[in-house]
Amino acid sequence: MTDLELVWQKIIDKLELPATKLLFQQCAKLIDLDFDKKRAIIFVEKYSLKMIESRYSRLEKAVYKVLGEDFKPILTDNQILPYKNHYTDNQSLFCKNPFDEDLDSDSSDSVSLTVEDFQERKLKIIRQIELSNNTKNLEPLNNCRFKDDPIKWKNLNFRSQSEVKIAEELDKRGICFFPNSALRLTTKKGRENKEPDFFVLYNKKYAILEVDGISHTPERRVEEQERERDFERNGMRIFRFDSNKCYNNPSNVVDEFLELLNNI
Repeated sequence: MTDLELVWQKIIDKLELPATKLLFQQCAKLIDLDFDKKRAIIFVEKYSLKMIESRYSRLEKAVYKVLGEDFKPILTDNQILPYKNHYTDNQSLFCKNPFDEDLDSDSSDSVSLTVEDFQERKLKIIRQIELSNNTKNLEPLNNCRFKDDPIKWKNLNFRSQSEVKIAEELDKRGICFFPNSALRLTTKKGRENKEPDFFVLYNKKYAILEVDGISHTPERRVEEQERERDFERNGMRIFRFDSNKCYNNPSNVVDEFLELLNNI
């Protein structure tokens, strides 16, 4: 590790948030120290300019702690001298929007990226930053609106352990499914939100798998039939399975559901 790399690692260590540390590790690096003008020259990948800009004050504090208060971080997207300094005290951090520049440019002061490269690298960084956060504090990705104390699995909400067993079985088989997610569809009353237990896509076909628990009483059957017709009017078939069977033998339930789905 070079002296510059050692200094850069010390600066990153002074950043408090794990997501911010990861961003600077992946998207930036210290390329020069100007002791005459007290400047730390930091190269920034062009596709990450906006994310870096939003965290500049944190970087500035980290540089102060390592190099002293006289030092100022200078961000550039050019690794070749003379550096193109994008920052002044009287203007925004970057003098122009990097997304307005040609990503395939061969000019010496820009990073050459295709649009595909840009999108792939940007998504990779965003995914890594998201994964570095504590997922326990994230809002669940699905809806499950009608349960006060839902069961959580893989940061998703479920109403019963039977549903979790089905989710685990579908997940184990690599099947695409949406658990307890609201669908926007047309009913006799107009446009409404409806929330099936599992909306499953398999072999270019789709259907709904419902787990019938204790709430599915004979008294509610008329209401459930109307709900089923709402889905069917919108082109979705529903297959119902007993909650106990889903819990005790989820593999057989999924086998039967997939067989029914393939026969649609």
